[in-house]
Amino acid sequence: MYVMAGIGEAAPFACPPCAYFNGQFCAWCPDTGAENIPDCDGCKNRERERKAWYASPEFLVPVASTVVAAVLSAVLLSRLRLGR
Repeated sequence: MYVMAGIGEAAPFACPPCAYFNGQFCAWCPDTGAENIPDCDGCKNRERERKAWYASPEFLVPVASTVVAAVLSAVLLSRLRLGR
């Protein structure tokens, strides 16, 4: 059980990763049978499974937007030069 120091009770938003609010306290996600608890998706041994660095949104969003911007600007520049 996870209880915030000095408070005694926790709020649902105060639960750490791989813990869920059970109505009064934060409880750690179980190792088995956790698929029915949405907050426990991907948790094992009180840690969430880490995805590969290249599959994270912090990497994919900037790279994808840079590629799209580069392709669009190349297409627009090539059309402007052909129109002369």
